[in-house]
Amino acid sequence: MTRDDAQPARALEWVARLPLLGDPELAGLLGVAPEDARRLLHGLTKLGWTESVEPGSPELEPRRLWLVRIEALPALAAMLGLSPSALVQAAPVRRRDGFERIARVGLAVGVNRFFADLAADVRRSGATRLVEARSVPTAMPRRERWWLPGTDGYACLSAGTLRAPILLAWDRAGAPDIHRRRRVAIWLAASNGVAAVWGEEGLPTLLVVCPSDRQVKVWERALLACEQASIGLPLEVLLTTRDRLRVDGPGTSVWRAPGRDGTDLLVERVGWGTVPPPVMPIRLPRPLAETLGPPRRSGPSIREWAAVQATARADAPAWQRLAVLALATGPAGQRLIEWVGRHPLVSAAELASLVNEPLALLIRRLEWLVRCGAISEHDDRFVLTDLGMRLLAAQAGVPPPTFARHGGVTFMDLRLPDASQRTTRHREHTIGVNRFFAQLARDARRIGWRLAEWRNEAESTHRWIDRDGRTAWIRPDSSGVLQRGGGRFCFLLEYDRGTLDAGDYRPKFEGYRRYFAEREWEDDYPKEPVLLFACSDANAETRVARAARAGAPTLALLITDEQRYLPDNAVGALGATWRDQHHTRRLHAFSARGNVMASMHERYEARDPHGSRRPRPPREVMKADPT
Repeated sequence: MTRDDAQPARALEWVARLPLLGDPELAGLLGVAPEDARRLLHGLTKLGWTESVEPGSPELEPRRLWLVRIEALPALAAMLGLSPSALVQAAPVRRRDGFERIARVGLAVGVNRFFADLAADVRRSGATRLVEARSVPTAMPRRERWWLPGTDGYACLSAGTLRAPILLAWDRAGAPDIHRRRRVAIWLAASNGVAAVWGEEGLPTLLVVCPSDRQVKVWERALLACEQASIGLPLEVLLTTRDRLRVDGPGTSVWRAPGRDGTDLLVERVGWGTVPPPVMPIRLPRPLAETLGPPRRSGPSIREWAAVQATARADAPAWQRLAVLALATGPAGQRLIEWVGRHPLVSAAELASLVNEPLALLIRRLEWLVRCGAISEHDDRFVLTDLGMRLLAAQAGVPPPTFARHGGVTFMDLRLPDASQRTTRHREHTIGVNRFFAQLARDARRIGWRLAEWRNEAESTHRWIDRDGRTAWIRPDSSGVLQRGGGRFCFLLEYDRGTLDAGDYRPKFEGYRRYFAEREWEDDYPKEPVLLFACSDANAETRVARAARAGAPTLALLITDEQRYLPDNAVGALGATWRDQHHTRRLHAFSARGNVMASMHERYEARDPHGSRRPRPPREVMKADPT
């Protein structure tokens, strides 16, 4: 068949292998112009083979993504010479496969884009080509699976008679570090069984794409720990970041093996062999024009169906409810779901300040999310539900139980009789933290700054092994980053209601002293953060100052009470509302003219030379963070 006759069939093959394929990705895979890829996808939809969805995601621009219609599977299986049950084990074309990827659309699109960019890179080189890529078909029985559990995709490069299979793990920024370590452990446990499927040439090279260099270090430590324990993975693992892929491309020299310096080209590090991979090919033998097509669509599309189902069915399978929620909420709604999950008991007015949107619009969106079951309202404040937590877990690529415990979100499981009490524990303290950040966002915007980050308690907690080999930790109530032009001002926040005894402050202050002395903040912030104590009233402020003078006289910190920064006070949190533990003169916590904490450290170190900060030892000579 001619190239023009073959293109629709090739396009359908790629949509079957990679659900939620967009026209830019198809263009890269086929080596055609984006407008030609778009024409092919629309043509497949007109013929009844595919349909498009627009799942919401805060990280993606709204656009159509295609998947194979369920009604088209019998015709597709017949063209491939397979039974429908064999087809769903070879390619991720079940309704559940598509719906699970809709719920984690950011991950699915990332995998598809990676393979498209890889195809374009190797095509330009001329020496190799991408002959296969697919998202893993989870309908296959576990004992027959040819991929490691927890991997997201497979590809195969070809150079003449040689083949180089590749497995891909796409790491997500929202995943907790413990999930990364567990993935390594799962790969180790499953490697022998999967290697048996691949035969004497062994497992494919495993590529891990990380959100940033911080996650690369976590993966590297976990992989090296296996090697040091003489239980290393029996396969090559290569690491890179999404930023490097975005700038240079996956086919370039961006890949690094754990524990090694320098980067290499992918084709130089993958394992080449001659044995055909144990992966069933998806290759249509004839043009679509010569086959009996699928039945034309007569009912509602997935998008139309989801709009009705969003508030209708609570007894549907979890994977279906999550896909419906992803389709019904959109990027703005999903941003609100994450805000509520990471900062429980936030009010509509506070959210309006934090996201800088009209209050009336926020209220309508929140009401819709309540109707969809993603969040729940309690006394005009909002908390995440179990369904909302599961959507965030899917987007992070993390099993819900792991995400519920380690994902840094607070949610209410409405199935539990005491769900409200469990979630709203320490209610006034949580609301006080929310008030501070909402006011800080308003104050920052008023003077041309912005609140770039707000991290909750779980995200702000930091554990490390100190110079003496002891476990140390700090657990602020929250932390954040303010941005002014190109400048960034980092801070840690303790909200105090005056309920602690004097002895309760001592370990807290000691943790912060060691944290700053050993420069542990370098793991999480671009510059040294300011330590702030926001107190519920003047009495609480006095108690904190007294405790700090007695237990941490050389610790640089700033204190205020919230009456000084709430809306009826024109100065606000960014004004001269703060004091240290020794003086009542009010200071600015963030100054464009200098580092407040640095000047305080210098003053206190002059008073107590034994408390001076020493250079931090290199991370590689320190023990790994405890799990």
